[in-house]
Amino acid sequence: MIYQVLPTLSYGDAVGNHALALAKLLRRRGYDNAIFAENIHPQYTLFCQPFAEAVKVIRPFDVVIYHLSTGTEMSYWFKNLDCRKVLIYHNVTPPEYFEKYNDTIAELTRNGRAALRDLAGTPTLSIADSRFNANELLEMGYDNVSVVPILIPFDDYRQTPDAGVLSRMKDGKVNLLFTGRISPNKRQEDVIAVYNEYRKIWPASRLILVGSDSGLENYGEQLRRYSAAFGMNSDDCVFTGHIPFPQILAYYQSADAFVCMSEHEGFCVPLVESMFFRVPIFARACGAIPGTLGHSGVQFKERDFAAIASSIHALLTRPFEREMVLKEQDKQLLQFDNDRVGEQFMRCIEPYLD
Repeated sequence: MIYQVLPTLSYGDAVGNHALALAKLLRRRGYDNAIFAENIHPQYTLFCQPFAEAVKVIRPFDVVIYHLSTGTEMSYWFKNLDCRKVLIYHNVTPPEYFEKYNDTIAELTRNGRAALRDLAGTPTLSIADSRFNANELLEMGYDNVSVVPILIPFDDYRQTPDAGVLSRMKDGKVNLLFTGRISPNKRQEDVIAVYNEYRKIWPASRLILVGSDSGLENYGEQLRRYSAAFGMNSDDCVFTGHIPFPQILAYYQSADAFVCMSEHEGFCVPLVESMFFRVPIFARACGAIPGTLGHSGVQFKERDFAAIASSIHALLTRPFEREMVLKEQDKQLLQFDNDRVGEQFMRCIEPYLD
């Protein structure tokens, strides 16, 4: 039997989506499996059991797949298991990003990184969803490390987008977009600074920041004050907060460019989403971003906001060059094809399932 365990199975979360997709993949390949989590979204109660039940059923000849992405006592439980153990590492954001804003989140991430170090040498197999994450594991002393991207639910992106958002956003303005939780490691203030330079070139534009600031409301408020200091109103710089999925789809479908200034990412699913929606990507080459983008998108190392804004304007006003960038993104998107990723995962894990 194969058991997946993770702290939280929440709706729309990339780690949770990956666990659900792996469960389907394993069933298709004929392997019985189940998912356990400490926190389960009501929508997933049929697909997941409470973590407390896991200790009652796991036997030495079973396989436990642990998704590590935050601090939890589950890590120490996993370390002491007597069975075949597979770690899937999704990255834990360094705590220093949160120390000014939320002590609880900082402590969670501090504990998560401590647990990651403590688990070195424990798993039978370790899988990182990016080369960046794999390098972290290797530096901490892990062996038998493979890189397999996460499975992304592309079929969900084909749902009908919110008509109201589409209508409002398709008003002739250029829409710059960034999606992702409001969080200091994602440097939304730098995205705002890029937009401030861009609107000097093209005033008929707006910036859309899609994502919740739950738990980091003080950072969210800091961003709002920062945008206001540039003279931006709520129509210039749109903070959506937590919104339904059809609205997220509508923002992607109405976006002219995706601007990512993140300083630390373990994978960055929104880059792949932007590829899917054929939105030109402008991204700072930090963390896992170069690995996720490959040779696609427009990547830069320096935080030169005026230069980045100029490059956005140049690409959006040159259709041939824009299409060339999109074609490179189309090619990179193939790296995340579910069948391809599924085969990679099975090649890694099947030697340990007999």
